[in-house]
Amino acid sequence: GNERIFENVAGFDVYNGLKINALLSKKEILPGDGVEIEGSVKYENGDYADDDTKLLLNDAPVVLKSGNFKNTISTASNMKSGKTSIVLKAGDEHGNFGEGIIDFNVIPIPTKLVVTKNKQEYYPGDNVDVSSKLYDQANDEIQNDALIIIKNSDGDVVEKGIGDVKFTLDVQAVPGTWEISADQGEIKVDDKFVVEEVKNLSVVLSGQDVVVKNIGNVDFDNDVVVKIDDDVLNQRVNLGLNEEYKIELDRFHGEKEVVVFVLG
Repeated sequence: GNERIFENVAGFDVYNGLKINALLSKKEILPGDGVEIEGSVKYENGDYADDDTKLLLNDAPVVLKSGNFKNTISTASNMKSGKTSIVLKAGDEHGNFGEGIIDFNVIPIPTKLVVTKNKQEYYPGDNVDVSSKLYDQANDEIQNDALIIIKNSDGDVVEKGIGDVKFTLDVQAVPGTWEISADQGEIKVDDKFVVEEVKNLSVVLSGQDVVVKNIGNVDFDNDVVVKIDDDVLNQRVNLGLNEEYKIELDRFHGEKEVVVFVLG
């Protein structure tokens, strides 16, 4: 119970912090791989923390031995790509505390390629819009550089592009089933669409002759009916693509009303 007051007493500091040092075996991994983490926990004066100090890695306890630790972190094969953080927390029974964060990167693995198009059936002159989407192991969309090739029903390459293809069908686009192929390295997808047949003629009065031209995308083989007032000419016309045929009206004289009937 004896007491005495001293003057000019030397001061001292009290610290309550723990310093966590940690290293990862690698900073980038593939989904499903493991990554090792090791390090130490020390007091601020440099002494190693006691073994009864609690250390948590993402809330999971890790054993300290002479202030050092080593642990393997497992990852799921379908984990999300990108930066993943490990949160470390240490604390002892005296109230000393420390925490930190260390990151590693998960490399995306392309797993699914999907091709979409604006329609299934097209007519000559329609706009065709074909695009692709690439997904990783977590089913998240990732950067897509798939090569898309469009072939007509004759097997000829019509268009190609990276990621998507947009173009307008020619007025005489080959009818039938067209093929779509998308190639992303190890992942390939095939699709198809249909270009419909179109029978169509242009009809022009040139001087006193009727000129008909096949502007459809298939051969034309049908009747063309020309009515000159009360007279009627029925002409069978067989035309390939872009071919034309002249129906001469030289034997008619005077001002006439000319009406041409094609395909009804």
